[in-house]
Parts: sequence; C-alpha cells; structure tokens
Amino acid sequence: MIFSPTGSEIAVHLNQNILIFDFAGNYKEIRASAGANIGFPSWTRDGRYILYPEMNQGKWQIIRISIDNFEDKVVVAYEREFQLESYQSDYSFWRDSNTKEFFIERAGFEPELLNFSLPDNQIQTQFYLTPNGIYFSRLTGELSYSLYFYDFELKEAVLVINEMSLGRFSVSADEKLIYTLEYEFADIDIAIIRQAIENL
Repeated sequence: MIFSPTGSEIAVHLNQNILIFDFAGNYKEIRASAGANIGFPSWTRDGRYILYPEMNQGKWQIIRISIDNFEDKVVVAYEREFQLESYQSDYSFWRDSNTKEFFIERAGFEPELLNFSLPDNQIQTQFYLTPNGIYFSRLTGELSYSLYFYDFELKEAVLVINEMSLGRFSVSADEKLIYTLEYEFADIDIAIIRQAIENL
C-alpha cells in the first residue's frame, strides 16, 4: 500500500486489483484487464493519477489512470517492471523488465543508469525516494535484509543498516528517523533507528 502525496488517500494492491481508499472509508476499484496481471501501484506527484505495471502476454507496460475518471487510461511506458515518481523532486525511478537495471529520468533529460542491483532471488523490495537519493532494502539471506541509500551525488549505494528482518521500513519526513519491522519467534516489533542523512 502507498499513500498519495497529500496523505489523504491510499492505494492498495489486492488480488490483482487496486483499491483506492479515503479516510472516510470510501473506496474505488481498478480492475486488471482481461488476461493481464498487475503489479504494485504508485502515485504521480500531483496525486491525480495512479501508475501501475501490467503484464500481458509476457510483456510489461506502465499504465497511468486518472483517479477521477477510470476511462482516462493510457500506456506511458513499455518494458518496465514499475515506475515511481518522487513527491519531493522532479525525477521518475523505474526498472527495466528485460535487463533488471534501475534508472532515474528527469524531465528533458535522458534516463540515467543507477549503479546498483538486487539479487536474482529477491522477489520484492521497498524504495523510498528523496531529492538526494533512494533508500532500498536488499536481500542478504533467506529472511535477512540490509538497508541502503543510493546517493545521487556519489553515484553509489551506501550501507545504512547492516541487518534487518522482512525488508520493510519507513523514513521520517526529515530523514532523521528510520522505522523497521523486526520479528523474533513469530512476534513482529517496530524498531526506530535514528539516522541523519548527513552522516551517511
């Protein structure tokens, strides 16, 4: 699930559908096209559209759909596994479905290849986009992850947390706190880690 840029709505991927909830409990449902599979959704930075990956006949494409008019639906990119827009900056972040490489793209510029990768056996990860880089979780063991920050200026991934469980995290708005999910003997706890971005 992912909050809209205003925080007033949330998009949830459930059973090959996307549900958009507001805080009054109302929801809208985006259904997958016949014969297609859809992936996790994201929001455009203006909060007016949902972006989601759709795989049809083995080919990935990115769909943009208006949250006010589901008839306003277009394909905006091909051969991408996902596409995220930074809420705080002017770039999009995406992964090539063929090469598995990651890119950022700013308006008016060519896509820039990022210098990091994920293990082939990592099915799911999480990304948090900031103006200066991208936080992401990387699988290091059967159920163990590390948290990295890809620094746009350094053009490399910097280790933030060496070991965490489940690979789920969130970052405070000022980037001074990182919250992670931790578990032991089937109990899940939330850990709070103080981390200033300037110390990375």
